[in-house]
Amino acid sequence: MFKKSKSSPALDSPTGEDNLFVSAQVQDGSIAVGVADGVGGWSEAGYDSSAISRELCSSMRKGFENTGDATTTPKSLLDNAFKEVLESEKVEIGGTTACLGVFTPDLKLHVANLGDSWCGLFREYKLVKETNFQTHNFNTPFQLAKIPQHILKKAAMEGRRYIIDEPKLADEYTWNLQKGDVVMFATDGVTDNVVPKDIEIFLKDHLEDKQNARLDEVAKKFVSEVVKVSKDANFPSAFAQELSRLTGQKYLGGKEDDITVVLVKVV
Repeated sequence: MFKKSKSSPALDSPTGEDNLFVSAQVQDGSIAVGVADGVGGWSEAGYDSSAISRELCSSMRKGFENTGDATTTPKSLLDNAFKEVLESEKVEIGGTTACLGVFTPDLKLHVANLGDSWCGLFREYKLVKETNFQTHNFNTPFQLAKIPQHILKKAAMEGRRYIIDEPKLADEYTWNLQKGDVVMFATDGVTDNVVPKDIEIFLKDHLEDKQNARLDEVAKKFVSEVVKVSKDANFPSAFAQELSRLTGQKYLGGKEDDITVVLVKVV
């Protein structure tokens, strides 16, 4: 796993607005993994937009370690963790996406996704399963939100509203795994820039016939490559391609953002 954060003058967080967690159950060998992306608009208003994603990941990790096992569903982890976030004094305000999974000893991966973070399953370096993006409209993902009542009331008086989605809206998936499969969890800093074909080529180049390849180093290298294209004004990023499709005008360029990746290989 590895992440690269962008700078933000309103954000005092070493991890940017993204966060992640990885946790294992010693008893049965099940593993939980997840990523969350804090909504950046709150940092522009002077709030710590990383707080909600950080505390959500922390609560999901603790919840899995304390009560989780192979029967625990990702959606239940997400639901319980979000309830804790709503009660936490560590989170004043904010919104976040979430994509998490539970790997079970019977070689299954159970996934819950809310928003535009992403999970993809690669078999022989080809994408065979992936989560769908949940968006209200272009560049507006589903998001869990904690917003104080006085702000909601003011917005209502001004005829505005905030996006406040719930864990029950998360899409759920169950995928069968095989030895050698590679699973990637990523925030939209990845998927806004590169398409699955790019990831397939990268994984094949860095993992095929390389028995001693360290997955953490591969993840670090992958993030570095995505950072490069995100800053390339001439790169035909996934975001630029979608914007071109929607507007009928030609757009080019990467999309700078926090970039978080967790790689898991089935051995």
